[in-house]
Amino acid sequence: SWLWNDAMTGAYSAAYRLYEGVGSLAQILVLVLLPELASRHATAPHLVESLVRKATRYAALIALPVAAGFLVEGPWLIGRLYGGQYHDAVITLQILAVGLLPLFTRQIAGAALWALDRQRLALAATAVSGAANVACSFWLVPSYGAAGAAVAMVVSVAVGAPVEVQPWVLLSKFHFAVSPPVGGVVSVPASTAGGGV
Repeated sequence: SWLWNDAMTGAYSAAYRLYEGVGSLAQILVLVLLPELASRHATAPHLVESLVRKATRYAALIALPVAAGFLVEGPWLIGRLYGGQYHDAVITLQILAVGLLPLFTRQIAGAALWALDRQRLALAATAVSGAANVACSFWLVPSYGAAGAAVAMVVSVAVGAPVEVQPWVLLSKFHFAVSPPVGGVVSVPASTAGGGV
C-alpha cells in the first residue's frame, strides 16, 4: 500500500465507508431517475430538463447537510463508530465530505447523459476522473497518507464533474435535439450505478 502504515490504511477505510454509504443514496436517485428520464426523452423531451433540475435539488438537499455534518461532527462520529484509535480518520472524512456535492451532481448529470443516449460523454467523465485519481494519488499519498488519498478522491470527482455537467447544460440549451435510445431502453452502466468514480 502507498499509505504510511496499517493505521493510515484503516483511517482511510473507516472514513471512506461513511462517504461511500452516503454516495449510495446518489445511486438510488439514479436508479429511480434513469427510467423516467428515458421515458420522457422518448415521449416528452421538453420535460427532461425540469426533471433533472428537480433531481439535482433533491441531491443537494441530501449532500449538503450530510457534508456539513461530517465537517462539524466528524470527530464525534468517528469516535462513536470506531473509537479513539481512529482519530486520523477524522480529517480524512472531513476532506471526503467536500466531494459529496460534486459526487451527487455527477451522478445526476451522468444519468441524464445515459438517458439521452450520450454514453460516450459519461464514459469520458469516468476516464478523466480515473486518470486524475491515479495522478493525484501518486503525488499526494506517499507524503500525506490517508488525507492525501482523500484529496485525490475529491479532486477526481471534481475534475470529472464538468465533463458530465457541461454537456448536459449544452444539450438542455439545444432543447434536447438528440436521438432517443433505440426502443426507449437504457441500460445502467457499472460506472454510473456504482459508488466510485
